[in-house]
Amino acid sequence: MSQWFAKLGVRQKILAVIIVTMVLAVCLSGLAFITYDMRHQQQEMLANISAVAQVTAQRSSAAVAFRDKKRALENLQSFVLVEGVQAACLYSLETNQAIAQWQSSAKIADVQCYKEALAEPVFVTDNEFLLVLPVVSQATTLGYLSVVGSFKPLLKRVKRVALSLLIISVLASLFAFFLTRPLQQKIYLPIVHLGEVARLIGKQSDYTVRAVKTSPDELGDTVDAFNSMLSRLEEDKVALEKLAYFDTLTGLPNRRLFMEKLARAIAHARINKLFFGLVFIDLDNFKWVNDNLGHDRGDWLLKIVADRTRNAVRDMDVVCRLGGDEFTVILLELNDRAQGEALCENILAALQPKIQLGDHSHQAGASLGLAISDGFHETIDGVIKKADLAVYQAKAAGKNTYRVYRAGS
Repeated sequence: MSQWFAKLGVRQKILAVIIVTMVLAVCLSGLAFITYDMRHQQQEMLANISAVAQVTAQRSSAAVAFRDKKRALENLQSFVLVEGVQAACLYSLETNQAIAQWQSSAKIADVQCYKEALAEPVFVTDNEFLLVLPVVSQATTLGYLSVVGSFKPLLKRVKRVALSLLIISVLASLFAFFLTRPLQQKIYLPIVHLGEVARLIGKQSDYTVRAVKTSPDELGDTVDAFNSMLSRLEEDKVALEKLAYFDTLTGLPNRRLFMEKLARAIAHARINKLFFGLVFIDLDNFKWVNDNLGHDRGDWLLKIVADRTRNAVRDMDVVCRLGGDEFTVILLELNDRAQGEALCENILAALQPKIQLGDHSHQAGASLGLAISDGFHETIDGVIKKADLAVYQAKAAGKNTYRVYRAGS
């Protein structure tokens, strides 16, 4: 049963709970009502039969005294219209014999006449009862009236009530189904919405998506918790992406993002039929700063170089740090080689002002290598190699200068 219930959808579970609860409520209340009604009807039947029996016993005193069988039988006929009575008998103590016997049907067994009173006037067993009353005249007991009956006629009433309750439970279930449909939607739609949002995030890896809160109840609290979790995941994703794609010291794109940016630059140049340039920057005498002034001064120098380089190029250009003292700049949408050379001169000019590193005033020189390409017949490794060769040419030329790669040079 639990496995079947677990396989149901949320909507079916809600509907099943409502119907089962409704049916159980109707059945339990019906069972209680039937039990109470059955006992009440039994008491009423016994009270009615006892009243008729008392009157019959009083009227039969003369018939018993004079052993008038005809009159005695006529008196017993008063039970004909009394529901539940199956047989009756008048017994005479004087003759120790039954004076008259009556039974409602030939199917009823012979009537057992009682010769003495019971401990209780009425003896009940399961669905049958026995009533024994004394026949008295002038304070003398002349005999006994025995009445045998059954509660089976009441079972018909119980069956009718049970059938009515069954019909009521079916109608109540249908009524509950249609009446609670808006309630079902308010309960299961937010859950379905959460599932859809979760699937969307899993498919697109977009942690900016948020679930909509539709109610201030526990479901609303669940939506708030879900959205809070998404915010944390979004923050963690941004932090991880920053660690994965950006240099922690300078905030510049790292080698991994540089490779992606360079690939896009090559594709962009091919599509738009424009030139692009790649500048390799290698700081001069950076090892001396680390060895003599300390790595903290070296880190400060790298931050200053990163800021000055960013300010020296255009907004569309991409400045990256590959590691150590190696920087690169991807120059996008160049009209010609002269424009790329002008940007290299801007970078060298931006690095000219001295940088104060503690008590030492440092001149941040750099060797630049520029490779320019239209993107056709070009690979990432190929353009990197060209820019790298140009850097060696700049260093060989005395440092603090730039060189442009030329085929065959």
